[in-house]
Amino acid sequence: MSYPHPDVQAFLAERLVPVRINLEDRSGRELFRDYQVIWTPTLAFLDRRGKCQYQALGFLPPQDLLGQLRIGTARCLLAWARYGQAAQLLEAASQTGHSALRAEALFWLGLAYYLPTRKENDLMRAWNRLRDDFPDSLWAQRVASGSASSPLGFSEKP
Repeated sequence: MSYPHPDVQAFLAERLVPVRINLEDRSGRELFRDYQVIWTPTLAFLDRRGKCQYQALGFLPPQDLLGQLRIGTARCLLAWARYGQAAQLLEAASQTGHSALRAEALFWLGLAYYLPTRKENDLMRAWNRLRDDFPDSLWAQRVASGSASSPLGFSEKP
């Protein structure tokens, strides 16, 4: 089981407020509806105002769960313009675990680099890694569009 793993427990204790709601318990049904939970386990990452910024479902081995926790936490940080903190978590998530999670982490890492500067070069630091390391992933396909000179279709600014 992944939740009792020491690394997972340490991350949860340091960064998140875990809440467990039993699907069979009628008192939790409203929350299931509010956050569109239709299967368990579902991890719903809520920001400081209670808005769901990210969801993940299903069981994962400890290192993959840790990557998923990092991505979900980073997505909440991105929503509140805490780009540096998000980038740290996403960089860590991009280095271990299942390739699908690592690819997703690199996608969001590109945004964490780009959003504070609006410079395509910052974005491409992560997205080039994504395309090089995980070229067949859905995440790499999401960044493959655009012109040959600018994958995002951005025009260069002087």
